[in-house]
Amino acid sequence: MLKKIIATILIFMLMLTLLVGCGKETSSINDELNDQTSEEETTIDETNNSPKGITVNKIDFNKITDASELPESVINFILNNKEKRGYTYFEYEDGYMLLVFMGEKNTGGYGIEVVSVEDNEGKTNVIVKETAPNKGDMVITVITYPYTIVTMKGVTNNFNVVNEDGEYFEYIESGETE
Repeated sequence: MLKKIIATILIFMLMLTLLVGCGKETSSINDELNDQTSEEETTIDETNNSPKGITVNKIDFNKITDASELPESVINFILNNKEKRGYTYFEYEDGYMLLVFMGEKNTGGYGIEVVSVEDNEGKTNVIVKETAPNKGDMVITVITYPYTIVTMKGVTNNFNVVNEDGEYFEYIESGETE
C-alpha cells in the first residue's frame, strides 16, 4: 500500500514537472531584441551622469488589403520577388510601407501577419506570425506566395523583422516609391 502511494506521488511530481517545463515563453523574442539594443546603446543623462532607461514605444500600423491602393512600383516589386522569403520597405506617406514575404509554398493554407511593431531606440522591431496548415488539413494543391503589407509612421528604416519563433527575415533590396 505504501509503495502505491509513493509511486503515485512520484508519477504526479513527474507529470507536474513535465507540464511546467513545456510552457512557452511568449516574451522571449521581445526580450532578445531589447537585450540586443540595450547592449549596443547606452545613453547618459547629462544632468546627473546616470544611465537613462531604454525607450520602447509600441507603434500603430495599418494592414493594406486592397492591391488597388498600392503604387505601381510596389506591385511590380511583389510580382518580381514574391517567391523569396524576406522583407523590404518603401517610403510611403510620411512613413514606411513594409512588405514581409513567406516565400513560395506548395499548397494553400499558409499565412503571415504582423503582430506588433516597436520603436526601440532607433530600431524598428517587427514581429510576424506565420501560419501553416495542420497535418491532415484539406488544402488546395497550388503554389502560393503568402505575404503581408503594413504601413506605419514615426519609425526609422532600421528594421528587424522576426517571426514568433525568433527566426529573422532577410532584407530584399528595393527601390523607392513614387
